[in-house]
Amino acid sequence: MADARPPLNRLEIVRSLRYSNWEAVFSTAHVTLTGGAFQTGFALLVGANNLWMGVLSSFPTFAGLVQVIASYAVERRGERKWFTAWLATASRAVWLPILLVPFLLPVAARLPAFVVLLLASSVLLSAAVPAATSWLADLVPPDHRGRFFGRRNMLAGITTMVVSLPAAWYLDLAGKGGRSGQALGFAVLFGLSVVAGLVSFLCFARQAEPPMRAAGTAAGGVSLRDALTVPFADRGFRNLAVFGGVFALAQFFAAPFYTVYALKVLRLDYVWLQVLGAVASLSGLLAMPMWGYLSDRYGNKPLMAISVAGIALLPLPWVFTRADHPTAALVILTLNNLAGGVFWGGAGLTQFNLLVAGTPSERKSIYIAAMSAVSGLAGGLAPILGGIVVYGLRGIDVPIGSWHLSNYHVVFVINAALRVVTLLFLRGVEGAGATSTRDVLQQLSSVKVGTIVHMRRLQHGQNEQSRRQAVQALRRVSAALAVDELIVALDDPSLHVREEAAQALGEIGDRRAAPALIRMLADRASGVVDEAADALGRLHDARAVEPLARVLAEYDAPDRIAAARALGRLGAPAAVPALLDALNRAERAASPDEMEAAMQALGRIGSPEAASALHARLASPLRTVRLAAARALGDIASSASAEPLLALLAGEADEAVIAHAAVALGQIGVVEAAGPLLATLARVSSPVARKQVLLAAGALAGVAEGFYPMLAQESFARDQAVSRILREAAARAARPRPPASGNATQAASRVLEEYIAGDYTAATAHMVALAGPAERVPGALGAVLAWATGRAGAGGVRAEEFLLALYAVRAAGEGRLLG
Repeated sequence: MADARPPLNRLEIVRSLRYSNWEAVFSTAHVTLTGGAFQTGFALLVGANNLWMGVLSSFPTFAGLVQVIASYAVERRGERKWFTAWLATASRAVWLPILLVPFLLPVAARLPAFVVLLLASSVLLSAAVPAATSWLADLVPPDHRGRFFGRRNMLAGITTMVVSLPAAWYLDLAGKGGRSGQALGFAVLFGLSVVAGLVSFLCFARQAEPPMRAAGTAAGGVSLRDALTVPFADRGFRNLAVFGGVFALAQFFAAPFYTVYALKVLRLDYVWLQVLGAVASLSGLLAMPMWGYLSDRYGNKPLMAISVAGIALLPLPWVFTRADHPTAALVILTLNNLAGGVFWGGAGLTQFNLLVAGTPSERKSIYIAAMSAVSGLAGGLAPILGGIVVYGLRGIDVPIGSWHLSNYHVVFVINAALRVVTLLFLRGVEGAGATSTRDVLQQLSSVKVGTIVHMRRLQHGQNEQSRRQAVQALRRVSAALAVDELIVALDDPSLHVREEAAQALGEIGDRRAAPALIRMLADRASGVVDEAADALGRLHDARAVEPLARVLAEYDAPDRIAAARALGRLGAPAAVPALLDALNRAERAASPDEMEAAMQALGRIGSPEAASALHARLASPLRTVRLAAARALGDIASSASAEPLLALLAGEADEAVIAHAAVALGQIGVVEAAGPLLATLARVSSPVARKQVLLAAGALAGVAEGFYPMLAQESFARDQAVSRILREAAARAARPRPPASGNATQAASRVLEEYIAGDYTAATAHMVALAGPAERVPGALGAVLAWATGRAGAGGVRAEEFLLALYAVRAAGEGRLLG
């Protein structure tokens, strides 16, 4: 039944989370002293073989089956705190009689007694898990789970390292006294673990419990039938449970045998085992804040996939370790544990977060219990199956060169294969808001260490300069990983930081920033309206059209100009009406800058609807307006604009406007414009403008593909290219042709000599003569040839004009000279 207490306030939550972290420290100390290599060593001490090792390792996971009943009890009670505290403490207190087993019982009774007591401890602890998980899940704010559990796991990792190494050293020292000394060493460790369990109880007592939500029957409870069936009626949970079961099978299949192999085959002592464990803990510790941040940033599912893929590789290096090469074995295992700490840390965090996020709050303990039951069943069977394989293959010894394949190696390879199979079942798991695994890998592959450093500087910078420099650095590297931090920086007290953050978000181009930038756009006092507008234009997010149109209609001139340019970058046809209205208002207000911005935006959108409005601006007395209109019409490329542009070209005196009109006509592709375009060269003296006119004519003639790169080259490289073209043409000429040279090869050589000598007029005259009458060539290409003939007759042909004639003759294909 649900609690009637009011929700916890923020101070109570913060204080409780602090005690929760301390509880994690002492519970981890207990687990470290009673689990892993220490539990394996004690089991071997009391007589366990490989088959029994598999059975003992199955207890903690098999015990998960009791969680269904435990969750039912929790839902009926409507209370989790003391249920968790007393069960967990009872589980840890069982280690008091366990430590006495070697001293009070005969040899034959020691293993059975340990089996019974370990099973009892596992069941008690497992029964507390649904309540504890539900309690903690309700306590931690959803948007803070990744970071909180990342920090919590980091503290657990520190505790493991701090506790395990001295304990291993002491146990190795005690083991020198024989079996009795070893038994005493285990007794001391297990006694300390019970003390840690009692301190954990005190931490539980200091934590507040959020009220539970009502669930189940009309009476306010939950039926046992619901506890057994409701979670599995949820398709999303079923997929998650299947994945969890397969992952547990792959996780625990060979779990106990790595330690057994290290102790019995590699003959490593407890200190080395704990050093290796500390290496894994340290790498996991360092990686945990990263996993926490990444899970909040990208979602848990893709990170789980990455973690599982890494975990799948971890069993394979064990296959290549040998007792007769201890140094190599330690190097291999050290590197393997470094990677293992990272990947297991990510898997533990993200699997827990997937479970918490995928279960409803009102029945969370039931769902968690169901997941534990599935994992317990699969994970409990797994080490037993692994033990059967190890025990059944105990005599295998296959020599492969100087290396021998053993039963342990076979189990390790099977374990790797099972973990790979797990990835197939992850595909069906729901991951709300998660980025695809491929996208995550692509983004992470470009992340540098410096990016993480700058993100932390932005999060924790103590002064304006530090935070501004951090944003500038993130902007320079376009760090998509830092989008969340940059969004937060939009509210920074410093105007400079806000400006830099908005600009950085625009350059990164992540659409998740759009709502925050739109919010800044609406706040005229933010001081970053123009930067936010520019950033929204770069995001290409249609949600920004209406807010930008509002700025265009209501804000001051600088902001209106920024909004118009942003709408142009967006390229949304829906923005055309607002831009046309803005163009008319700007014209009435005699604001050429605003008119230019509106016309440029209309051109970038490319809507033919705007062409007629731009035609009228071609007659503007303002040079900048005519320039902007001509350029926009070229971008729109509507055939209806050809006549107005040709009319502009005929009477225009400004070289820049002529060049812009030429470019526009080239973009539109009106072949009739080639002649008028080339005629304007008589009024153009600017080298750059002349190149633009020639290029436009070349585009209309269909020779721009070869002509443009030639026109763009520096003179020496261009001369070499022309010489190559003409020499190749001369070599290909196969028969005599008129005119006067009498031989095409000689004619081509003559054109080349004149070109090299810088006599572009003579070279052009001889070349176009070889092509035959221009009248025989239709369309724009014929117009270019006619113009080239006239220019050669008038004299003073320039190098770039010769180039256009060269490509026109080549394209005309008359004869074989240049074809």
